[in-house]
Amino acid sequence: MGMMTALVAMGLVAPDVWPLLWPGIVLFAAHHALAKGSLFMGTSISEHLPRWPLPVIWTLLALPGISLAGAIGAGMVSKWGFKSPLYEMHHEFLIKWLSWAAIGTAALVSVALWRQWQQRQRGGSNRCQSGAWLVGILAALLTPLWLPLPEGSIAMPPIKEWVGLIWPFPAGVALATFGWLLLRPFDTKAPPAGELWWLYAGLVGATLVPIRIFSQYCVKLKAASVASARKAEGGVMGHLTRLLSTEFWLRHHASGLMMVLAILLAALLMWEG
Repeated sequence: MGMMTALVAMGLVAPDVWPLLWPGIVLFAAHHALAKGSLFMGTSISEHLPRWPLPVIWTLLALPGISLAGAIGAGMVSKWGFKSPLYEMHHEFLIKWLSWAAIGTAALVSVALWRQWQQRQRGGSNRCQSGAWLVGILAALLTPLWLPLPEGSIAMPPIKEWVGLIWPFPAGVALATFGWLLLRPFDTKAPPAGELWWLYAGLVGATLVPIRIFSQYCVKLKAASVASARKAEGGVMGHLTRLLSTEFWLRHHASGLMMVLAILLAALLMWEG
């Protein structure tokens, strides 16, 4: 998706190159959808392996990924379909970035196959599912042969360009292998799922540590505030209770107090008179 976004943006920025780019983008989109669909279907195949030789199964599982990286079949043709016009327009910088993206694709596909190998299971295969998977792989690899595109808009890359198109795939495999070697001391049976989500999750988790500490401090501060407020409330209520306890005494001695008050008022009037 990143490649297609970059290529569409390139066509918007440089409209002159758009007539040369759009056939390659259409081919890339169709091939990408079929190849990724075959990869997704392959996860179910690896969980319910048919009674085929393992080398055949894993070769078939790898084919869509290799094609996605642009090393074989329609993947190579589609990559050349947009690299060729970019070369003509002298956008070598974008081509380099697309090559780096292909390395990432190859590495992620390698990790996916690694997980499938570690989690493979025999039995429970379905012929219809296996047949649909094979049709998807075939359609993905041969997309230029059946996709209706303008005649002459898509062509096989020259042999001298093959190395430039293929090298990201072994580089991505080497990157995944390097990661596997790094994880070997930790006795990792399978890499984490979710592409690079495990890395993002780790970074987010590390970022959340100070937030958790601050939230715990806020919880303690809240508890202390509530305790202080309850203590103050208890003191105020105690004073109010003691004040209310004098009400009974006032009621009991009300008549006597009224007589004393009357005598005081009379004495005051006599003194004034």
